[in-house]
Amino acid sequence: MALGVSVEIDDRDALVYLDEMNGRIRAALLTAEQALEAELVDRVRRRAHVRTAAYRASIDGDVAATATGVIASVWAGVFYAHILEDGATLPARTILPNVEQALHFMDDAHEVFAKAVHWPGAKIKPEHILSGALAEMDDEIVDALEAAINNATGA
Repeated sequence: MALGVSVEIDDRDALVYLDEMNGRIRAALLTAEQALEAELVDRVRRRAHVRTAAYRASIDGDVAATATGVIASVWAGVFYAHILEDGATLPARTILPNVEQALHFMDDAHEVFAKAVHWPGAKIKPEHILSGALAEMDDEIVDALEAAINNATGA
């Protein structure tokens, strides 16, 4: 998986682990989490109102059953996903030429040569794309997992 931010739905804190449960409960939880994972991926993609298609295309998910639980993961696999999620402060700096004696660029259709350019820095606001979608689904996730267990046990 590429660098990025991931959100996991992890039910390992349940009182009874899946390896001690019958196959119906395990299958019911796996089915429920597959549906929840697909819905969470969809919600994250809808919240991803960023300008690049690469971020939206990098959003993916997976569900895995382990000996102790069923884990649904959703992530954004681009290198800048953590900046979109949590925000960042980029400090001011002076940009100097690497090889040549001057920087060369176009500014408003004018050719510019400069020995240095001062960049004032930037503050990127957090978007909370993944965590926001997960927070929106909190109650839905709990209800779906409880319903899956209840249906499988006949409770």
